[in-house]
Amino acid sequence: MKRYFLGFAIIVFSAVSGMSQNYEEEISFQYVKAKYLVDTERWDEGLKILSEIIKKDENYENAMLLRAECKFMLAAYKGAKMDLLAHLGNKGVTAENSAWLGRTMYALEEKEGALNCITSALFLDPENPKLFELRGEIYAEQGNDVSACEDWNNAYKYGSGKAEYYLQKNCGMTNGNPIVTKVPETKKPTYQEPKKDNGPITEGKRVEDDLENDGKVSAVDNTENNGMDDSKMDSEMNENKVENVEDTTDELPVPEPEHEKENVIVIDEDLTLTIYGMGLGERKVLDRPSILILSDVDGEVTVDVCVNERGKVESAEYNPKLSTIDKKSLVSLAIRKSKEFWFEKLGKKEQCGYIVFKIQSS
Repeated sequence: MKRYFLGFAIIVFSAVSGMSQNYEEEISFQYVKAKYLVDTERWDEGLKILSEIIKKDENYENAMLLRAECKFMLAAYKGAKMDLLAHLGNKGVTAENSAWLGRTMYALEEKEGALNCITSALFLDPENPKLFELRGEIYAEQGNDVSACEDWNNAYKYGSGKAEYYLQKNCGMTNGNPIVTKVPETKKPTYQEPKKDNGPITEGKRVEDDLENDGKVSAVDNTENNGMDDSKMDSEMNENKVENVEDTTDELPVPEPEHEKENVIVIDEDLTLTIYGMGLGERKVLDRPSILILSDVDGEVTVDVCVNERGKVESAEYNPKLSTIDKKSLVSLAIRKSKEFWFEKLGKKEQCGYIVFKIQSS
């Protein structure tokens, strides 16, 4: 009897082990498939599979983080934030989940939270140009021009073409180093003891003394004023200053408004594309995808794109601030099609801009 019982237990244990092994193999296969779909930017398909995995095991690998990425790319920012907070709670703080949470909070206009998350991500990944770009944009929107230029300069050093454009436009740039154009605060002149035995003060000697004092106000020994009383000497000095000052107001260059060239491509009566931003509108399009959009809404989907020196679109991401449509299917389609553009070769390592899909309902 004991022998039969032992045999039965072995059979049950083997069956349970086999079921467990099959379950592990199944969920592992699903995860690999979902990751492939995310890597190939088929976010809507990947989202469905990842949701099935999370129902079975919400802590499995990085399924929650990948689903958050899918939701973010499909403009479902609130859902992405919930997934990222759950992943952070289960897996702890990482450079990846901090970066995605920062980007998500920025899209939700939660700028202070976004700034903290991006700063945390940069602490763990200090050579990421995209994080420096984004933090620079947040600083600029807050009016912190100095910090913005510092971050864009770091992004430029790590290969960001977008940061190079920001530096040239907003900060000035010489050999990769930003020159902040913000006017420094004026300081009160400091008193300096007069030099002794300098002889009569002449105009040339006054200039020489000023240069030696590095622009500081120097005092004059009133005992050596050739018999001239203080009020008369001050009056003549002021007259000389008025005569020597030139009015340069008319010589200051008047900034002209920036005219961004646009490349407008009419696909059909329902769709028009506009390519512009950071000089991208001037770059010749060598190949573009065939696009068919059937929509029941009118509006625009704007995609941020960055093109490498060979003309390939390296990255494409939905821009909610410049869009009036956030329908997931249209956002996903616009991003995929943007990635299929090819531009002419250019000497710049990276050039970024926008592709706007202007859609008319059928």
